[in-house]
Amino acid sequence: MTTLEAIKNTIATSTQGRSFVSTTDYLRSAIVPAMVHLGSLPKDATSQIRGQGCLVALDTIERISSVDEREQCEALISEYRQGKQPTAVNPVSSVADQITQQIGSIVQNAMSNNSPSVSTAQIQDEIDDKLVPVLDRVQDLEKDYNAFKDSLKGSPNKLARAKVATTSSDDVILKRVLPLYPDQGPCLKTLVTSPPSYGKSYSIRKLGKAYDLYLEHPCTDSIDEETTLIGPTLPDGNGGFAVVDGVLTQAVRAASEGKRVLLFLDEVLRWPLPSQEFLLSFLEPNKSSGDPEYVLRTRHKQGNAYEVISCKIQNLHIIAAGNRSANSITEAFWSRWHKVNIKFDLDHFATICKQIADTYGVTIYERIFADAAKLSRDLYNQMRIKAPIDCRSLVNAIEWAGSDDWADIRKWIQDNLEDQLVESDARTGDPLNDSLDAIEEIKLALT
Repeated sequence: MTTLEAIKNTIATSTQGRSFVSTTDYLRSAIVPAMVHLGSLPKDATSQIRGQGCLVALDTIERISSVDEREQCEALISEYRQGKQPTAVNPVSSVADQITQQIGSIVQNAMSNNSPSVSTAQIQDEIDDKLVPVLDRVQDLEKDYNAFKDSLKGSPNKLARAKVATTSSDDVILKRVLPLYPDQGPCLKTLVTSPPSYGKSYSIRKLGKAYDLYLEHPCTDSIDEETTLIGPTLPDGNGGFAVVDGVLTQAVRAASEGKRVLLFLDEVLRWPLPSQEFLLSFLEPNKSSGDPEYVLRTRHKQGNAYEVISCKIQNLHIIAAGNRSANSITEAFWSRWHKVNIKFDLDHFATICKQIADTYGVTIYERIFADAAKLSRDLYNQMRIKAPIDCRSLVNAIEWAGSDDWADIRKWIQDNLEDQLVESDARTGDPLNDSLDAIEEIKLALT
């Protein structure tokens, strides 16, 4: 039931079908038309009363209740109020309830003398008095909203961040990371670790939507990682060669132009020692110019030297992710990051699976898959299978099952389990019977 419908229903019940013969502004424009519409008054009753006062109040409440992007802005309204003494503002629904109760009570009391007609001048005065504090609260809320909306005009990424914030409620990773990456100022450089294929990249890509530019680099154990980050030299198609900016150069260049950039280093724990040492030197800000800056020497020649570019650290946010089981990095590199470790949780894993399925527009039984994944982790810890099933197993099934039906997706997973998970005899290469039995357990858990 809408705000206006609630008010109409209360008024219609309290008036009990009585007629009105006054010139009150409130009754003609709001209360009487409501009762006529609901059949509580004859159609000609509206012509007996003039005015529009109460309509203004009702319209104000309805307008505030349906403001575009209100849900997205709620988190930022809270941020906007930080640093000053907050004022108590009741939710809009509470304001509507109060008006409903107050108008209904006033009208009902005015007609308690059983008179066939009602003099509404007194009702108008009483409604005026009752509405003053309520409308003051509505106006306070409207002022806060308008002030926040004005603050967005010069910073569209605030609205983008608000959209990301509204999606973090059911995303454990994003919920923990988002506060570390503010919309202004430097970030706390964070390394997110979790079990393999646990939705780290999925969550961080959602965080990237809050920035002017999002860049992602899949880290490898190649000794050429530094070249890939800064930029390789490639044939230009005209018989010569040209330097192409790598992802790190792109990030610094864009940040130097005032853009807010998020650089995501995925699977950073795979990096060999030279790559770790290179990034360590880059992550040490240069403070000679006052404000801390990241400084990078590119592969572009400028005369006899290479180009050097820099950006303020608050414009370039860096986040990394990796599987903690793959940890083989140096203590210096490890200590440079603030760690956020995500443990396996059945409910969270099921939520991730549902989000993945929603992305593909398919419906799955995410809890069944999550239970099977949990069982596979237990069997893996018992060394009965080579690896557990995870989100990547689900993605492959959705993409290759050839159907959007859960039964077909599940069958694809079951049919491929042996090839993916079975442990083999080290001498003969034959599947181990105990491992085959474990795989049958997983298949059964998926049914």
